[in-house]
Amino acid sequence: MSRFSSKSQHDDSFNDWDAAYVLGSLSPKERHQYEEHLARCALCREAVSQLAGIPGILGTVPAEQAIQVLTQDAIPPAATQTLPELASRVRRGRLRRRVLIATAGLAVAACAVGTTAVLLPRESHSQIQQALAIPLNFASVSAANFTVTGKALSMGWGTQLEWVCEHSEKTTNTPPNALNYDSSVPSPYQLVVTDKSGKETVAASWQATDQSEIFPVTTIALPITQIAKIEVRLSSTGQVAARANL
Repeated sequence: MSRFSSKSQHDDSFNDWDAAYVLGSLSPKERHQYEEHLARCALCREAVSQLAGIPGILGTVPAEQAIQVLTQDAIPPAATQTLPELASRVRRGRLRRRVLIATAGLAVAACAVGTTAVLLPRESHSQIQQALAIPLNFASVSAANFTVTGKALSMGWGTQLEWVCEHSEKTTNTPPNALNYDSSVPSPYQLVVTDKSGKETVAASWQATDQSEIFPVTTIALPITQIAKIEVRLSSTGQVAARANL
């Protein structure tokens, strides 16, 4: 049975929203609407769980490359495949198409505003389930004019990270080892998650200037219990600006 055939649990109008939700390309109103749907639709929750690791992977893909992928053929000619193989490829093709549609939207946005992080308003938060939220106590490492607060939410498919980055204006009292950047030029940052084995994953990236405040949200497939630390780094040098240990 197709995952779209259960009318008692699934609303066809949400067929292609799973990838857009995971990648953060839904509007706040759409996100809230979809999260209410997820609370009562097991099929869509399963679809979201299958895509949970996509944001971290796409964080390493240039926007131009993501757009180019849209021109690739997803399904080979049917004549060379058995019926089970074709059915499997169709399912994978649908999944791939949903990811590509959402990815293309993010790529275009990234080209326009110079960010690949999912930037959502402060009031947007998860309502999928009763999630375990752990405060992220970020300590400044090398950026006196840079503060980060946030939380990690344990989800059935991994971890959702929500944080606030505030960039105050640099002053003459800023320590010499602080991150230096021209207030008029956006600086690129990354959110790097390190698991307990030492493996690092770039979960999100964004750009910011002095006197700016952003509210990124991202998801990773790694369970919250396996996260050792989360760091905000300057992308160009790898220098750590702030760190939170779990």
